[in-house]
Amino acid sequence: MTRWRELPCLQPMAIFLIALSLSIGWGIRGNFGHESGAMLAGVLASVAACLMSAREDWRRKVAFFAFFGGLGWGFGGSISYMYPISFAGSEQWQTCIYGFYATFLVGLLWAGLGGMGASLAAVMDRQRLQSFMVPVLFVLTVMGISNLLIQPWLENAVTVPETVYLGGSFFRYFDDWSLRGLRWLPSFGVALAVCLLLWRRIRAQGVRALFILAGAVAVTLLLCAGLQVWLANTRTVLEAGTLADMRMDSTWNRHQSPLYWYDADWFPALAALIGVCLFDLWDRRFAGWSRLVLLGGAGAAVGAVIYRLFSVLGVNMVFARLLVVIVGDPYAVNPETGTGFHVFSFLSNWPNFAHYYPQHLGWLLGLGVGAGVYFYFWGKWRRDSRLLLYLACGWLLAFLIMPVLGSIPLQFMGGFRLTPPRSDDWAGILGVFIAAMAYCLRYNLGGVALGGTITGILGGFSFAVVPFLRALLRLPGHPGLTPGGTPASWVYYQSANWHSIMEQMHGFGHGIALAIALGVLAVRLKPQEDKGERRRWTEFAAIVFVLFFITLMNVFKNVEAWKGMVPESMKMPLVGMLEFSAATWFLLTWCALAVPVIVLMALHLRRPLPIVPDSWTARGQALYLAFLWIIVVANFERALVGFHESRLVTEWVIILNASLASFLIVALPQKPLLSAIMEPESWTPLLKPWWKKVLPAALCALLLMALMTRLVYGNVPLESSQVNHKRWGAQAQWRIKPILKHGQHR
Repeated sequence: MTRWRELPCLQPMAIFLIALSLSIGWGIRGNFGHESGAMLAGVLASVAACLMSAREDWRRKVAFFAFFGGLGWGFGGSISYMYPISFAGSEQWQTCIYGFYATFLVGLLWAGLGGMGASLAAVMDRQRLQSFMVPVLFVLTVMGISNLLIQPWLENAVTVPETVYLGGSFFRYFDDWSLRGLRWLPSFGVALAVCLLLWRRIRAQGVRALFILAGAVAVTLLLCAGLQVWLANTRTVLEAGTLADMRMDSTWNRHQSPLYWYDADWFPALAALIGVCLFDLWDRRFAGWSRLVLLGGAGAAVGAVIYRLFSVLGVNMVFARLLVVIVGDPYAVNPETGTGFHVFSFLSNWPNFAHYYPQHLGWLLGLGVGAGVYFYFWGKWRRDSRLLLYLACGWLLAFLIMPVLGSIPLQFMGGFRLTPPRSDDWAGILGVFIAAMAYCLRYNLGGVALGGTITGILGGFSFAVVPFLRALLRLPGHPGLTPGGTPASWVYYQSANWHSIMEQMHGFGHGIALAIALGVLAVRLKPQEDKGERRRWTEFAAIVFVLFFITLMNVFKNVEAWKGMVPESMKMPLVGMLEFSAATWFLLTWCALAVPVIVLMALHLRRPLPIVPDSWTARGQALYLAFLWIIVVANFERALVGFHESRLVTEWVIILNASLASFLIVALPQKPLLSAIMEPESWTPLLKPWWKKVLPAALCALLLMALMTRLVYGNVPLESSQVNHKRWGAQAQWRIKPILKHGQHR
């Protein structure tokens, strides 16, 4: 068996290249942000690790490494991570210690899921990956439709009742439930039409047809009644002519959206859950769909009746008092006014729509329970789609348990929240990580669990070490530690773009963790043989998604950055009647560049093109270089309009690193090694030392770093004293600067 130190993927230069790749992507990620930005780093590092593995079976799956590596690292992009880093530099001892541990948790979740994404491509054989691509692409499509169409429509369509916005009770229910007489005629008409359409198809099914018709009638009547109630509410509010100061948008006033809930991505998680359920239904060719209609309709009807009954008996108000808490401190003093906050100015621990239209909660919850019962008993979850079910449910359950319900007993300390008043996506991502670990250990993917564990613990530790190193590097000439302020000789040093330096160091540390994790898997996983039919369209889809969709999601943001430098609209040359916005011109140009490449790729599936190399290593290198320079050039374009010497540490360093990485990715990959690898029968013994020994050691080291930081800086914050860095105490950020209904988001 090959010794570890002889393996190419664990050589210092191989680790350096993988770390450098993730550092480049992470530096660029900081400019684009969020999940799509984090995918950039994941794609680069995962492809580099694949090529440096010296395993031909891995290199044949390089497209899947890029695809799943990018998705895995993208999860953490939703977490608000600057607050924990700010806490780690706080002058308050308890906040400083808390900040180091919070930063570690964020890094663990981010790197852990990123490592699991890359490890998934290594552990699954080609056949299983090809099969898994079907539900993944299906769910991504549903989430894309939800993000582009459904969520914006709901945010704009639902009107906020005046009594709620201007300070009414948390739960106000609609009083006009007496939809009697002629009001029901449209609903019955629609139900009769549905029955007539169904009868021709199901009349041969005997008694079963009656159950199907009953379910169809129930669902139709319920939907029609819900629509009538919604229209009645909307009409009442619109006729009142109120809410003139409502300014919902996706930035500073996003908390006024009906879908706002702790500023978290709960709706995409719900869309993923619905998407995987729809996939299961489609994968079974809609077998048993009538049960779904019956159970969903019955659940919705029962939920609506129970809600109405509870409203009459006053039970709903009891639940409201027990389960609803405000997000803030009602006894705190507003530093801007010198007076207390009004209780109705606070948001709550539940989504806004639960307060805007609580009368719809009954049938919505009943519909969800009915559908859940159906999929629990009749869902098949083939093609590893159960993994997606685990991830979606893990996100929603963890979010519900921790910041939502967990904040009820802990409201006095800001709730069960990591970075109040910022987003609580961390809870959902923690649920995703736990659910992914559980699935992998249960369904023969222990190597993925090991990869996520190693990357998570090492990556989380490095994520917390970087702020500590930054604190040490900031010591010379620090304005808070030097009498009279920063000496003139250190002013330029202290004015450096430390945030960008930290970002790139974060990426480098994560890259080392990923290199070690995949290096361990390279000597633990036995070589895989390609068996069965090779469905090349899955690789085609993976490459198209990586090269043209991940990049587009980021590069398109440049249009906004170019405002003021590029006209908002421009006419087509020689054709003055055709005028498009700058965004439209950008998309047209992108399509002009992308479509020919996609067509050539599709043509290559039918007949090999001479330009495409036969070597999988060369193909991987081409993918790496193309993706690398697309994002490097796009990043430079984004910064160019406002370029300053402070940007040299970002864009100039990234270009130099990209040049070095381009050289190394071509020069370093070695020929495949043939070695006897003994794959463990169980992965649990390999996991235990990391959680029982390495993790406690890392936690102790974090405490020492926090104490050293405070001993060196004393009562001086690392950053400006004008910024509130406190998580605890009477002056905590969440207490004195909460997010209010009428104020701007923070």
